[in-house]
Amino acid sequence: MRSVMDSLQFEVLVIILVLVYALIIFIDLAVVTDSVQGDDSNSTAVMSDNSLRDAFRILDLIFLPVFVAELFFRLLGEGVAFLRTTINAVDAVVVVLSLVVVALQDSCRGCRVLQLLRIIRLFRFAVIIGKLQRSRDAATMRRKRAMYRRLGAPVEKVLEFFTDFQQRLDNKKDQENVRWMMEVIAADDLYSVGGFDEDTLRILQGLNAQLGTTNDMGRWLSSETGLNQREEDSKADGGVAADVADDGSLHQRRDRINSLSSISQDLWVRDALKSCFSQRLQNLLSPNAWSFDMFAFDKLCHSVAGPAHGKSATVLCYFLLEEHGVIENFALDRAKLLAWLSRVEEGYIASNPYHNALHAADVTANMDYFLRQPNLQRHVNALDILASLLAAMIHDLGHPGVNNTFLEVTRDALAITYNDVSMLENHHLAVAFALFSSAGCDWTAALTEEQYRDFRETVVVMVLGTDMRAHFDHLTRFKSKIAGEGFTQHMDRKELRFLLLIALHAADVCNPTKPSPIALEWCRRSTEEFFNQGDREGELGLNVSPFMDRKKNPLPSTIINCQIGFINVLVKPLLQEWTLFLGETAERDVMVPLALNTQLWETQGVATVDIFPPFLATSREVRQSSSLLQEPRSSHPHWQHPSSDAQRL
Repeated sequence: MRSVMDSLQFEVLVIILVLVYALIIFIDLAVVTDSVQGDDSNSTAVMSDNSLRDAFRILDLIFLPVFVAELFFRLLGEGVAFLRTTINAVDAVVVVLSLVVVALQDSCRGCRVLQLLRIIRLFRFAVIIGKLQRSRDAATMRRKRAMYRRLGAPVEKVLEFFTDFQQRLDNKKDQENVRWMMEVIAADDLYSVGGFDEDTLRILQGLNAQLGTTNDMGRWLSSETGLNQREEDSKADGGVAADVADDGSLHQRRDRINSLSSISQDLWVRDALKSCFSQRLQNLLSPNAWSFDMFAFDKLCHSVAGPAHGKSATVLCYFLLEEHGVIENFALDRAKLLAWLSRVEEGYIASNPYHNALHAADVTANMDYFLRQPNLQRHVNALDILASLLAAMIHDLGHPGVNNTFLEVTRDALAITYNDVSMLENHHLAVAFALFSSAGCDWTAALTEEQYRDFRETVVVMVLGTDMRAHFDHLTRFKSKIAGEGFTQHMDRKELRFLLLIALHAADVCNPTKPSPIALEWCRRSTEEFFNQGDREGELGLNVSPFMDRKKNPLPSTIINCQIGFINVLVKPLLQEWTLFLGETAERDVMVPLALNTQLWETQGVATVDIFPPFLATSREVRQSSSLLQEPRSSHPHWQHPSSDAQRL
């Protein structure tokens, strides 16, 4: 019964009947006059009036039972819920009452019932107009639904539900909202974010007003995330010339990757893990894992002799893989795995202040922390752990120290190769998987074909998800998922990969959530890399990107604005949702330091910048003349050098 009423033919038939009956009522109201009882001054007019009334009564007796039957079938198909809609309930009452009055018209020809019938018909006419509009909309949606049914898309069930739901709504605004939702779903734009939302715009406006700066944060976010600013803001900033030739230096990175030195195949890492590294790495497994001092660990790695010298990322990643038991679980060739990890670490450009192997090691440690949280741990298997840790290890492999926008504007080879789509992220993946073809590096031979395909797909999804241009889309989708059914034990691989994507993205941007000394050092490094890109943009005659101009005064305002905006607009909204999913422990470990660091930038920002002399360098010569690890002033109340063994904040 429901399928018959949902058919397009049924709705068309109803529309035709409603139109014909509406025409009859209109003629009745316009032509037939109401004679007064006992007034026989014009007997001919009275007889004509009675004849017309009899004709309309016959038509009523034909159409009204049909409409009663329609109501009966709709009640059978939709149940009592059909009458919960006000207009449907009024329509049912009017139809039934009209039929009763028409049936009793003979016995009531001389009373006020005729006037009552006329009033009922007025109501009926108004109801019919609304019914006609609903029927037309329903017919339109059924045509659309028929199209989706032919395509066989899963969206069909969703659209069908919304169609039925829309028909039960009385409020016109609610109906329009439902119709808009259906259009968004049909257009596959459910998680697309076209511009900054009101909350984000409010934060940006507050930062600009507080610090007296221009719209640098809005420009930088637009560049990094691909979201649109307001048109007047973008016009005021001016365009960037896209026809500037590259200086060629970026094209040398593939040569550097291909010329990496070979390493010894003995398992030197085992001896390293049994020595001075063991106690330090055990901190990654402790309740204080989130406060792990990566700079102190790196300093330790550079202090030892032998193959482990300077190999902090390789040692840390190998240690975590051993601790999770995945090497033994898949019977991986340890020598080949170690060779591949070493080649990956060497593939990072050490001269980058921020995007280097130490950043890869830090993100890998962060990813491990997330994997050990019960709410994520229960969803992953050994292959997921292997993919997650190695995705973190390779996620910035071969990073040139400039962002995607720079590559696109300078028409770099990577932009040409990847068609301006996630150029860096695609490059990281391509270099990492190409290393499997190097001699002695293909540890994936131990995996079955099915395991390798699963592993590769998971890694690809995760690394591509670190593109900041997808940040708001992914955050919106994650929030929608959590607000709905959440991530259940029965989720499919696609959903799990999305969950791991969010984990890696969170691990990649969480520097401000670390204890203040560690967070400030990461900030210094990222700022220095920003300035390096700004220097190159200036040399190429480009407009210097927001927050990348070391010559802009006052410099502290640039750095402070960048950090506060980065935290409030990008980091905090993401990690609030992510740690809410992970649980109370992660919320405490991650969000408390973030609040402290935010307060530090907001209340002592100038003093914080002042403790880092490299921040204040205005040229490359000055920057090169100062040590990157120059000891800052010790008078600042929140400062301790990250490599010290002092108690962390």
